[in-house]
Amino acid sequence: MPVTVEWLNEEKNILHHHFETPWGWDNFYESAERHLQLIQEAPDVVDLVLDFSKGSVMPSGAITHFRWALRQHTPNRGLVVIIGVTPFMAALGDVFRKLYPNIADDARIADDLLEALAIINDHRRTQTAVEAAS
Repeated sequence: MPVTVEWLNEEKNILHHHFETPWGWDNFYESAERHLQLIQEAPDVVDLVLDFSKGSVMPSGAITHFRWALRQHTPNRGLVVIIGVTPFMAALGDVFRKLYPNIADDARIADDLLEALAIINDHRRTQTAVEAAS
């Protein structure tokens, strides 16, 4: 499948979206449906890894479709780490940060899956320290 969504850990608190070229918006929406099912079943905050390292060629209409995805924000969605960011994706990210600052602030960029997991773990440690200090 060109777009897959699966848990990355047994705790079911990190979802991995893996894109492989060629993928289309039908694949995107099928994976979004699966994503929403999984994240709604999770009892805790779920961080996301969007892995475009093998699927960075995007179909046309990205702004419309990704805007839809941003509006599907669930209360337990945590950090979003994106792998395989192209210059086009970076520009798109700048647009979304201006349009949706509250949602886009939770996005980070990583070079690979190991770095993405390190970013998530660092973020969780920081969140835990902040909660403990309150």
